[in-house]
Amino acid sequence: MKNLINSILFIFTLIGVIIAGFAAIAAPATSNVSLNVRTGPGTSFRVVDTLYPGERVEVKECVSNGWCRIEHVGPDGWVSARYLTPITGGSGSSPAPVPSSDPDCSFGITIGPGGPSFSLQCGDAPAPTPPAPPPAPPAPEPDKVCFYKGNNYTGSRACVSPDLVRPNMSASWDNAVSSITVHGDAKVKLCQGANFTGLCQIYSSDRAVLPGSLNNKISSYEVFTGSPTPPPPPPVATEACFFKGNNYTGSRTCVPEGTSRPTLPASWNNSISSFTVSGGAKVKICQGANFTGLCQTYSSNRAVLNGNFNNKVSSYVVFTGTPPSPPPTPPAIPVTHSTGPLNIPQTYMADLDTGAITTSGADIWYQAVTAVNKFITPRNGAKLSVSGPAQRGYAGCSSASYSANRISIWTLPIGTYVCVKTNEGRISEFRLNSYTGTTMNLGYTTWAN
Repeated sequence: MKNLINSILFIFTLIGVIIAGFAAIAAPATSNVSLNVRTGPGTSFRVVDTLYPGERVEVKECVSNGWCRIEHVGPDGWVSARYLTPITGGSGSSPAPVPSSDPDCSFGITIGPGGPSFSLQCGDAPAPTPPAPPPAPPAPEPDKVCFYKGNNYTGSRACVSPDLVRPNMSASWDNAVSSITVHGDAKVKLCQGANFTGLCQIYSSDRAVLPGSLNNKISSYEVFTGSPTPPPPPPVATEACFFKGNNYTGSRTCVPEGTSRPTLPASWNNSISSFTVSGGAKVKICQGANFTGLCQTYSSNRAVLNGNFNNKVSSYVVFTGTPPSPPPTPPAIPVTHSTGPLNIPQTYMADLDTGAITTSGADIWYQAVTAVNKFITPRNGAKLSVSGPAQRGYAGCSSASYSANRISIWTLPIGTYVCVKTNEGRISEFRLNSYTGTTMNLGYTTWAN
């Protein structure tokens, strides 16, 4: 109530002062300290007097640097307003603002809830500071997944965005990921094997340490939002699968295109009852071995083979396109005409058709030109072909290239096989087994024509 009365008295006093004219306007104040009075508004001006603490003055005008011109008992001048305290009358009135030589400044007293206060106002009243705008929402975190080679997000790092599929990780990262961070709406599918095989797991949050089944065991991954890309269907194999039972039941064996079985193993011979073909494969089945007997070609599944083939298949071939030509029939191995050991003394001859040491009808001669320079020399139109350490047999010797030239025994180490076409046109083969003194010990076989 008292403050309200003081405010009303102040207004009436202010009105009275204004009516009396601006020349009489002044604001009383007291000095807070021993305060220098100067000839101008600043410390660079000469001191003309010093106010004692508590001395009353009349403030006449103020300027924007915080200095006011005062009148008092003594030389008038300028003082710093910061060391002045305003005086309010006992009636609660407050002097009106003091005009200033600076048109934008005034010196005055304000009565507030805490009592009167002394103020210096320069310039236009500042516009009220608008409230600070609310902080902008944080930018959404980009979708990504970061891989680390160490546990707890340590070691080398690689970050990738969604829609990245890695069916085969690079050599430097294969089986090397130990922890991951997942950002935004990203998710990651981790798999032990390449091409998303083996154990797989999907994560949508960080993993400081991957479980033992995946730690340093990841070979493929996909980063995505929403749902992962469904795995592609497995490629259709170009093959045929054979079954021992009707309707694709019982034991099964599958073989790829290009497989030829002229003779089936005993466990499958005359045992096939149904088969499937896929990937454009075809199958030719035959009753007899080596694709003999009744044969039939199929390009689609057969749940039950007809009576001609059910449990009667002894050979087959799986192919695409046109059926392959049947393999050539291997040459029949004739019966043995003559065989056994053959020990030829130095300078003697041997007949490989009969196995005799003789000059009559001889095929080879153990020729000694000198004690060191020795040969195996063909005789009577026979020819020789050195095989080496591997036996060629009848088929190999039948297709060998022959020569009528003699062969130095120093090029024939123990264990060497030699094919011979005898003077009677038979195929023969001998092995140099050893020497006994100067006798050459052979083992031979000659086949009938």
